[in-house]
Amino acid sequence: MISFISGLLLVFHFSLVFSITFFCIVIYYRTRDSQISRFLRILIPLSLFTLIYFLYYQASAEAAALQPDTREGLALYLLIVTCIALAAFIQGVVAFLVSLIVPDAEKKRIPLIITNILIMLFLLFSIYSLILLNRESWEAALSAALTEMFLYSSLLLLIPTIVASIFLPRYRGKENYRLLSSMLIAFYPMVLTLPADLILLRELSFKLTLLTHTLLCGFFFFYILRHYLVNYEASPNSIQDAAAAYFSKHDISSREQEIVLKLIEGKTNREIGDELFISPNTVKTHIRNIYKKLEISNRVQLVHKIKIDQPPSRL
Repeated sequence: MISFISGLLLVFHFSLVFSITFFCIVIYYRTRDSQISRFLRILIPLSLFTLIYFLYYQASAEAAALQPDTREGLALYLLIVTCIALAAFIQGVVAFLVSLIVPDAEKKRIPLIITNILIMLFLLFSIYSLILLNRESWEAALSAALTEMFLYSSLLLLIPTIVASIFLPRYRGKENYRLLSSMLIAFYPMVLTLPADLILLRELSFKLTLLTHTLLCGFFFFYILRHYLVNYEASPNSIQDAAAAYFSKHDISSREQEIVLKLIEGKTNREIGDELFISPNTVKTHIRNIYKKLEISNRVQLVHKIKIDQPPSRL
């Protein structure tokens, strides 16, 4: 029964992490937003590790049917990818925390360099230790990477979490406060989950420490969704005045202005053509010219271009 519940929780965790990462990738593809790219530097390696972790525990029966040499070769490949994904995840989280605490690009350069060096040393030490201690079996090395290395490496996240909590009061009422406090809420429970996983739940597929990843992904999802709705989602009535002011700053013709307003309303090319008594091909030509002038590639970025001329919204 416990094993069944553990497997069910693992499926839920895997589904949540992957769905939120996919959502983030889609939003980034549409917006090319630098803020969302920072989340992806955390979510992509986390998703890669989660995929390997999920397959290791859920597809063990299928893997047992493979030839021993094939299993060993696959285990070695997954071992290397697991180590890199864990290191990239930790580096992404620490770099994100540093960027929240030290917004100035010049001041955060040295902490980021130190972080990258420490993460690289951690990666090399982990691979060396796993190979040294499990030279006779890459499958055993992979198992150690997905349990001991995963859990012990999570301890590294407690150090920047404690440092970030010291700086947290300085950002009360500011934009970074919500993100910083959310990440602290996600990582502080590791003080309790790590001992429980190492002592009580070592043999189960689902580890309580995975809940910190689940929490983190949940916080990211709601932040990204709100960020997208505030900065990119079209609200025609609220940005008509902003659009008029924006047109005056750029070489947008009166016909192009009409088309931009129709685009903001969510009209299709055919609907725009019918309302303005021009062909859909003419509409496409105008849209290409608008995008070229504004250096954008889709309607979502068009809305954002107009909205950023307004006073910034608080997230």
